[in-house]
Amino acid sequence: MTCTAPAAIPNGYFVGAKVTYAVNDIIQYVCDNHYVMSGSPSVICDTTGVWLPASGGSMPECSISYFSNVWFILLITLVGFITIIVIIVILIVCYKYGCKCQTDKEG
Repeated sequence: MTCTAPAAIPNGYFVGAKVTYAVNDIIQYVCDNHYVMSGSPSVICDTTGVWLPASGGSMPECSISYFSNVWFILLITLVGFITIIVIIVILIVCYKYGCKCQTDKEG
């Protein structure tokens, strides 16, 4: 028994292209840049001539990783902004009370 060529997946490709695929042949899927794999990255040609996920689970899919990067960037920006505000407040308080302490000592 043989399998037909594995299906192409959007935003990804498979490694190990051959003319024919025998039972138990395994191919690996890889996602394009900026995409992440979900499901099994490997598929195996089973005894019925069908490609199945090699490690169980679902067939491979590539989805964009843009949203996870956006949330990370927003989080870092927010933390940086809050840090700057805290530093400014501390500097203002230190300057205000630091000047009073020096004035009190002089007077």
